[in-house]
Amino acid sequence: MQCPKCKLENPTNAMWCDCGYEFSTGKVDEVHKPATIRQRNGVTDEFTTDGYVSFEKMISPTLIKVVYVIGMFGIVLAAIYMASIGTKEADDTAKLLKILSAGVLAIVGNLLWRLVCEQVILLFSIHERLVSIDRSLKTR
Repeated sequence: MQCPKCKLENPTNAMWCDCGYEFSTGKVDEVHKPATIRQRNGVTDEFTTDGYVSFEKMISPTLIKVVYVIGMFGIVLAAIYMASIGTKEADDTAKLLKILSAGVLAIVGNLLWRLVCEQVILLFSIHERLVSIDRSLKTR
């Protein structure tokens, strides 16, 4: 059944929607509104009900993105340094080998670093999805 307020598809036996709309009365029930917009004594309690204090909301995915960018620049700088060292080689074969190794480091290193960061973010995404499912089941 589709909620007339937010157009979310709900199970046919649902008593209310995640937006707080109660199907039996046709009104928004304050008790079943999402915790992030629920009012208590006229004041929105976003800080505690949003899950920040209870660790339901993770800040780590944002931090991991910052760490990824820093690591990406670090890998590129290491590759540039490696290539500059390679240009000082006397032997042409060693020079070419070091420059090619620097290119491989820049490409493969950044690809592997991206995969590692994505896997960590994936773990946090799974956690956030499970918390969302848990909240949804508690309100139904």
